[in-house]
Amino acid sequence: MAQLSLNHYHKHWNFRYGHFHRRWDRRTILGIRFKVGKPFPLFATSPSFLRTDFARTAASLMDDRYDPEKQFYDGINPAMEDFVRPYKNYMLGAKKRFIITDIGREWRDERKLTKTYVDGVSNWEKEG
Repeated sequence: MAQLSLNHYHKHWNFRYGHFHRRWDRRTILGIRFKVGKPFPLFATSPSFLRTDFARTAASLMDDRYDPEKQFYDGINPAMEDFVRPYKNYMLGAKKRFIITDIGREWRDERKLTKTYVDGVSNWEKEG
């Protein structure tokens, strides 16, 4: 395990499939969606604890042109995805759903800022 993530209200992580944050590639055949292959680990930049060696290597692989979180799994940074594949992110908070509060979202909402994501880049824009 390389990361311990803290569940909070805005994430609503689903613990139905266990405590490790991951996803499967999916394909639709005749209108039915199927999981394909092995699950891929998902890592987050939300409040969490990271193993030091993992964090250092991940930081060295980051490309500062792109959204940091998306580089772990969105096809933007293949070297990062190859590095994280053998690791896991444990999500804490199934029994007490919301361990922390994200006050940054409240600050952003008060200022009417919205996040857009285009071509691997996140931008903050004023609504209206």
